[in-house]
Amino acid sequence: MLAYGNASEEQSNAPERSDGRDGRGQRRTAEPAERWLSINDACEILGVDKSTLRRWSDRGRVPVFRTPGGHRRYSEADLRAVLNGEIGARRPIRRRELAALTDEEFQRGCLEDATRQRWYARCSPAERERIRQLCGQMVDISVRYASGRGNADRLLEDARRLAREYGCAMARAGLGPSDVVAAFLHFRKPLFTALRRYIEVENLPVRRSSRLIEQMTGYFDLVLTSIMEAYEAVPRP
Repeated sequence: MLAYGNASEEQSNAPERSDGRDGRGQRRTAEPAERWLSINDACEILGVDKSTLRRWSDRGRVPVFRTPGGHRRYSEADLRAVLNGEIGARRPIRRRELAALTDEEFQRGCLEDATRQRWYARCSPAERERIRQLCGQMVDISVRYASGRGNADRLLEDARRLAREYGCAMARAGLGPSDVVAAFLHFRKPLFTALRRYIEVENLPVRRSSRLIEQMTGYFDLVLTSIMEAYEAVPRP
């Protein structure tokens, strides 16, 4: 990525030494922490309006991170690199490949293992099928969200709606809070395993991998919060 500071090109290309100094004997400074900027600050750096930056982001020309609340955040280092022509369009997350890996992880035993969970035995066949359908839909949305396909705000709202329905279904089945969380974690695990495998297969850079994991963590935090809010709102007998 873009190097910061006022060092000349000759200095920046100087060989490194094992004693923490560069080729000129000067002690190297630590790499600066990554700064995340709002869309307004990003527009100031790139010299464009918000509609243009949104369009560039949607087309993959400018890297962007979406918070669980749907807000766009931009890495200052990425923006500087765009200005210097160091990066162009990012290779998109391939939805089909990630979906295939996720499905493979579910088939490896996740669904079978669910039958041995305490919460599973407490649900009727109809409740189990509905819960399975809702989990599948939320996982599908998570894959689309990770791949950057579709409107992020709409995907998150769909996820909230499904999560609330899921929470109500668990409450009506008479499950306790610990069972609700256990079921959620059980069906979340295959997605993160698939995500790790995808990162390895695609050999994604560390920074992008970290963002992807952070993005998916935020997504599932939002889902779990919505589940529990709906669960707690259901009247108890």
